[in-house]
Amino acid sequence: MAQQLSRSQTAVFHRNIHDIPKTAVGGEGNYIILNDGQRVLDSTGGAAVSCLGHGNAEVKAAISAQMNEISYCHTFFFATNVFEDLARFLTDSTGGKLSKLFIINS
Repeated sequence: MAQQLSRSQTAVFHRNIHDIPKTAVGGEGNYIILNDGQRVLDSTGGAAVSCLGHGNAEVKAAISAQMNEISYCHTFFFATNVFEDLARFLTDSTGGKLSKLFIINS
């Protein structure tokens, strides 16, 4: 198991300068696994994609399949089939209330 670093050992400037957060070494479903083996329910929020859980096989397969085609390209210069498919799926789901979609990432 990975050792918990002290403030003098860490090279990271953590958000809380008075304490070092516990070290997460893995994730499984809705749980974060700490370096001491403890499993903690991931209720921290943060990135919207975290709501999918950790290690979701369906999500990993979809990511892998997309990365085998193209990982990323800037939408100012290029379009992709998956981008068009997503926009079409979302606009179709509005019952005619939307005809176009502007999608950006963080």
